[in-house]
Amino acid sequence: MKKSDDSEHSDGENADLEPSAVIQQRYRLDASVGKVWRAISVPALREHWLPDLELASPDPIHSVPGQEIRYTMREAQPPFLESEVTLHIAPAPGGGTILTIIHAASAASDAANDGTAVYMCAA
Repeated sequence: MKKSDDSEHSDGENADLEPSAVIQQRYRLDASVGKVWRAISVPALREHWLPDLELASPDPIHSVPGQEIRYTMREAQPPFLESEVTLHIAPAPGGGTILTIIHAASAASDAANDGTAVYMCAA
């Protein structure tokens, strides 16, 4: 599938998150909506470009068949932060498909030592 990239940072759809916590990428693909849908929703096909190892669960947390699917991703290293990736597809004018990927980080939790008193030691 041939693609063109139109990446941008966005705070639109996930307005409850800080703007820097959401990345939106848009691609125009020379493939039908049905073919792209299979690539993002059929586990054996999705595994080629979004492996199960990157996901908290290989099952989507939300799906609108033929239009949108959302997965929870989980970092492999501590502190094992989670994020959501939404894959939205729509027919492109003149043929092909527009694939929009929205990757939204979960709210960062405070470090265990945040908010504690600071003590100075005499040397």
